[in-house]
Amino acid sequence: MEYKIHPDAFSSVFAVPSSLVDRHIKLAGAAQLKVLLWLLRNNGADHTQKDISKALGISHGDVCDAFLYWIECGIVLKGGGTAEDGSEKPPQRVSSAKPPEKVAEKPKAHIPSEKPTREEVALRGSESPEIAFMLNEAQVKFGRLLSQSETSTLVWLHDHEGLPVPIILMVIEYALTQERRSFGYIEKTALSWAEKDINTIAKAETQIKEIMVSKKAWRMLESVFGLEHRRPSEKEKNLALKWVDDWGMTRSVLRSAYDECVNRTSKLSFPYIGKILEKWHSAGVKSSKDLQNYLEKEMQAEKPASGSSASYNLADIESMIMNDTINSKGSA
Repeated sequence: MEYKIHPDAFSSVFAVPSSLVDRHIKLAGAAQLKVLLWLLRNNGADHTQKDISKALGISHGDVCDAFLYWIECGIVLKGGGTAEDGSEKPPQRVSSAKPPEKVAEKPKAHIPSEKPTREEVALRGSESPEIAFMLNEAQVKFGRLLSQSETSTLVWLHDHEGLPVPIILMVIEYALTQERRSFGYIEKTALSWAEKDINTIAKAETQIKEIMVSKKAWRMLESVFGLEHRRPSEKEKNLALKWVDDWGMTRSVLRSAYDECVNRTSKLSFPYIGKILEKWHSAGVKSSKDLQNYLEKEMQAEKPASGSSASYNLADIESMIMNDTINSKGSA
C-alpha cells in the first residue's frame, strides 16, 4: 500500500532541515522531535521554554533536554545562525524568560548549596560549553547516559565546590581505574580533593600518586601480616606509609617485627610492631642483612647482663606504648 501526503496539507508549510530526517530521526526521542518541529513551525517568534512546555504538554525538563540535544547536533544555535547543513535557516535558540546574556552574567551563586535541579543542569549545559563538555565526557567514560542525580552532582561539584572540569574528569577516571563506579565514591573523592585545594592537573596527579603509594604500602602489610583484604583506618594507612615508604622497611624486616610481636604477645599489635620498627629504624635497619647485624650486636651487648638474645626488652616496649601518645599521627 502506498502512502502520500494529502495535497491540501501543503496549503500551509514550513521548512524542515534535511539532516533532521537523514541523520537524527533515528536517534532523537519523541520529546526532542516535538520541540524541534514546534520551533520550526514558530521560527522567529519569541517564546520561552515554559511556553513550549505548555504548548506541547511535556515537562520543562524535557524541553531543556531537547534544546541541549539539538544545540549539540548543530540544528539549534544559541541566539540564531546557520545550521551545519547549509541553506536552511535554523530556528533561534529560545531561552528562559530572561535574555541569555543576562543569565550568563549571573554569578555562580545562582546555584545554591543544594544540588541543582534538572532544569538548572540543562540551563548550565546550554550556557556553558565547558559544562556541556564535562557532562558529555562523563557519559563517554561511563559508556552510558547519566541519570539526573549524577549530572546534578557533577554540576554541583563544579559550580558550588569550585572544582575545575579537568579535575572532576580526573576524579572520574581515577575512580573507574579503581573499579569504583559509584557516584557516591566519586563525590566523596572530589570533595576530599576540594578540601585539599587540588585544583590543577599537577596537584591531581600528585594526589593520585600518593594514593597509589599508600595503597601499595598497605597491600604489603596485608600480605606480610596475613591480614584479610580490607580498607585500612587512617592510622593504619599512616603507619603503612611511614614503615614502607618513609623508612624503606623491606618485607623481611616487617615479617621479623611481626614474628617478634606475635611471639611475645600472642597477637598482632600495630603499636607493638611500631615500637620495634622505630627502634630498628633508629639503628639504621632497612634490610634483612641490616637486621641480622643489629641483632648480633644486641646479643653481644645483652649477654653479660642477662644472657638474653632478644633484640628488645618486653617490659620496656610495653612501658613505652603506655607512656607514648600512640594516637598522634604517624606514631600509633
